[in-house]
Amino acid sequence: MEPWYKQLGFKENPLDARPNSTLVGLEEQEEQLKTFIVKEQLCFLHGLTGAGKTSLLKKVQESLPGHTFIYLDADAIPTDFDLTGAIKGKRSFLDRIRMRELPEKKPVLIIDEFQATDPRLVLEARSRWENPTERHVKSIVIAQISEQLKNVPGSFKDRLGNRMIHINSLDNESMNKVLQKRLCNNKTKRDYYEQLSPKTVEFLIAVSDGNARRLLEFTEMLFEYHYQRFKDSNPLKHKPDYKIQFPAAKEILTINNIAVEGYSEEIEEKLQKKNPKEVKKTEKNAAEKIEDMKIEENTIEEKETIIEKAEERISQNFDKEFTIAEQNILRALLRRDRMSLKQIATNIHLEINKCNGVLANLKKKGAIVHAGKMQGDKTWQITQSAKRAMVTK
Repeated sequence: MEPWYKQLGFKENPLDARPNSTLVGLEEQEEQLKTFIVKEQLCFLHGLTGAGKTSLLKKVQESLPGHTFIYLDADAIPTDFDLTGAIKGKRSFLDRIRMRELPEKKPVLIIDEFQATDPRLVLEARSRWENPTERHVKSIVIAQISEQLKNVPGSFKDRLGNRMIHINSLDNESMNKVLQKRLCNNKTKRDYYEQLSPKTVEFLIAVSDGNARRLLEFTEMLFEYHYQRFKDSNPLKHKPDYKIQFPAAKEILTINNIAVEGYSEEIEEKLQKKNPKEVKKTEKNAAEKIEDMKIEENTIEEKETIIEKAEERISQNFDKEFTIAEQNILRALLRRDRMSLKQIATNIHLEINKCNGVLANLKKKGAIVHAGKMQGDKTWQITQSAKRAMVTK
């Protein structure tokens, strides 16, 4: 059975949420980063999960011909990693013919997820960049979520100076452009962005909260649902004038365990003011098409009160509020945006049953929420309040 995007004529998944060099809204940061690299400087890139750090690093590597790069994900660096060996591995064919031990063109070293870097590697990298007698690295780019550098000495921070690039969450206009860019099929001349109603687009952007990765994942849920439900008669393929309406989008995300109440209420109010009769008709049609509706027991107001209290508690008392195991899970989720129970347990080296119990406690504390399913497994993500508390901690 082919995937949904093949049915719609795409060669690859246009909503793939993995790092991608197709960027929107980061032009200024891209130019800053390239300038620092060309000037052979040390620089620091930071921003929340899903803001586009890794995608920006990928884009810069592709847009600087004549440069070679050593890219390291600090979460995955083996304990026996050899920086000298990695530098030697960047020798060109001509370097090898000339029997050069090290490359003539010094590589740029990029360390992503820098907070997990071994301090010894930091010292060695700095020496390879700064020491006149062994200067074999052209530039060093470090990237992480928090703006606080905790695994480097004061002298490293002094050397860094103000060469810091912050990536903000995308604004609504940029989020809109992401969808427009991704959903246009140039091969078939079909623009599937046009098959999302304006209110559906507004809703997807609101519930994604400035996170482009989440926007792509949530939008894919809509396309995947239509493919699975309608199969060969998928209206997205056969009816160019068909649009996914807001009520249907809301229910599809709800089915995938995405918390949408606080965001959908505002959209519904706008719709009611615009045309109450048309809204009722649309909602009725959407209800007939959507199966397995889930009815929430608590009212929106009650949930908002619960969330507000949890946010206040989390922000004020982070260290006291969470156990060591809970903090480890939150740190894992902060780096990866969303993870399944098995992924979390493996990441923090905790038994599945114990990890499940810790997740239940974090959910009660309002620090994590369901984030839909990934390959059939329920996933979790950290709440914005817990994320802010950790980043500013």
